[in-house]
Amino acid sequence: LTMAGIYYDTLQTVNACDSVVELSLTVYPVFTTPISASICDGDVYDFNGMALNQSGTYYDTLQTVNFCDSIVELSLTVYPVFTTPISASICDGDVYDFNGTPLTMAGTYFDTLQTMNGCDSINVLELTVNPLPIPYLGNDTTINDTASLILDPGSFASYQWQDGSTTPTYIVNGSLLGSGTFTFSVTVTDLNTCMNSDTIEVIIQKTVGISSSTFENIKIYPNPVQDILYIKSAEYLNLELQLYDFNGRLLLKRSLETSFNKIGLGFLKSGEYFLLLKYGVNIRVVPLIKL
Repeated sequence: LTMAGIYYDTLQTVNACDSVVELSLTVYPVFTTPISASICDGDVYDFNGMALNQSGTYYDTLQTVNFCDSIVELSLTVYPVFTTPISASICDGDVYDFNGTPLTMAGTYFDTLQTMNGCDSINVLELTVNPLPIPYLGNDTTINDTASLILDPGSFASYQWQDGSTTPTYIVNGSLLGSGTFTFSVTVTDLNTCMNSDTIEVIIQKTVGISSSTFENIKIYPNPVQDILYIKSAEYLNLELQLYDFNGRLLLKRSLETSFNKIGLGFLKSGEYFLLLKYGVNIRVVPLIKL
């Protein structure tokens, strides 16, 4: 029998009389209780003493007061915890806004948000603080009005001078500016796009001592030059020679110890250069073409 009801069975006694058995049968139900639950990755769900940490369907069987099964069916969902790596860099002195937190120092930083399922979403920031470039134009100085001065702040990605020019070096030409006090400045940018500036004050005074005609009339030939450059002066002046390329890099430096000098330039590639002659504070800059 599987169904509730009243059932009869007739037997015979030893006297051949009927003996009727009446059965009242009750069928108690077996209960199945569905449960849905969710946790975040890394958490544990306690299912009647069972520690669960993976998505799936789980069962637990209990007994009712009538000693029938009561089955609990658990549908467990485990939601992921997201970790998002972020790399960023700033220049020294700048501030990085990390979801409302101002950061100025290099390091690893964490910010925890919540997803729509209530689980963590973690942003991991690796912050780099790049040092500022250090341009250097030298100390404030004085030159004569017949001299020139090459300002070289160093090697950087880009340059911005006070007059808007963008060359790596800047020539202060005393003969063009005349006497007076002048301020020159440069803002440089490095490969990390960090910027910094430097300033120099140059006083240009009227020439004393060597005459401008003596200095300017030094013969430099041939120009353009193939291999040998000749430098000839009417008198011995103890000159210093410096040769620069157009990026301001010093390629050659030597003293001229006679009034007639031969300079070997065969090592140079074809192109344009600056030849600088220095006598005390007097400087003469001559553009030079190498064939």
